[in-house]
Amino acid sequence: MLYIKDVGGGYIPATEKCIVSEANRISSRHLFRGEKVNNPQLVKKAITDYLHNKEVEIFSCLFLDADYQVISFQEIARLSVNPQVYIREILRRSISLNSSKVVLAQNRSLPVTEISSTDLQVTKKITETLMNIDIEVLDQVICFGNIVISFAEEGLWLKLQRNTID
Repeated sequence: MLYIKDVGGGYIPATEKCIVSEANRISSRHLFRGEKVNNPQLVKKAITDYLHNKEVEIFSCLFLDADYQVISFQEIARLSVNPQVYIREILRRSISLNSSKVVLAQNRSLPVTEISSTDLQVTKKITETLMNIDIEVLDQVICFGNIVISFAEEGLWLKLQRNTID
């Protein structure tokens, strides 16, 4: 039996309708294996829902197949413990999952809401490395609490692809 808190603070048995409604609300925020994600807003929302409440800084990747179907969303590194993103780990997982497309994602626990030059350099290096083995990086999404920045939406992606960012 599942219980929910009522308006008075007591607990009552949850109705089937309530359980199904909550399950639908929660599942709408997640990306599932095989789901086609050709909508950048859906990807951004799912990544935000996963990362924005984390107490530690996490670097993750959304791995997709050639048809933009979700293979897996995986945590690559905890940046608060070790502020290093190992490109070989992203490369290893991309190959083992047979991924042909990747979306990079990370969150910030600090109250800074700007993309740093380090963010740009790391993203550029990851993109170039994966590009050499025909894995396309589609975007980099950074969550600063409730503020979310997509490199693609900010025009930074085009600059990275054209190598106009040093």
